[in-house]
Amino acid sequence: MYHNLLRTPILAFAIALATLIGAARCSPLAPIAPDSDVADSKHNVTIIPSFNVTKFAAAAMVLSHRNYYKFYVAYDPSEAPVHCWAVGTTLGEDLSSLPQTMCGDAGNDDDGNDTGVSFQWVRKRDGSSALVVARQISDSVLDEAVYIVPQNDTPVLGQGKFRHQVYAGPENFTVKALRFQFY
Repeated sequence: MYHNLLRTPILAFAIALATLIGAARCSPLAPIAPDSDVADSKHNVTIIPSFNVTKFAAAAMVLSHRNYYKFYVAYDPSEAPVHCWAVGTTLGEDLSSLPQTMCGDAGNDDDGNDTGVSFQWVRKRDGSSALVVARQISDSVLDEAVYIVPQNDTPVLGQGKFRHQVYAGPENFTVKALRFQFY
């Protein structure tokens, strides 16, 4: 039900928008100007309060061809955070791209626990990565935040068969968010 909008070109648009904003301001985390809202006859894009990500961790596991991503995300301080986590497969012991993965209630990690929240890890050609966090509000409203992870925040540790990539950036961070409304 909620997953259909997340597989649209909007995800690519959001990543491109975050990259352009970051490049234009020389900082991927610079605030978006209030006058940057976009509207046309098919959709409206507005700035919403930032998403708060806490306890973020990601690493390739040595000798296992597996990697993991885990964190909590909150949209409002008065609400419980949502727990996002996934284990992926990587032949290169790196933080490879991870497809859209649904998140669960922090107190209940059952697979059937649909919060409407998902995340995706995207490896970019320049060596950086993007953490995309999305919250499906309804069939026509999607909130999305894209955190650009610089290449130096994902170093490779160890040598030989013990070589593996880890996330070494901040554990807690705030991500600017956009709301996409479709007509």
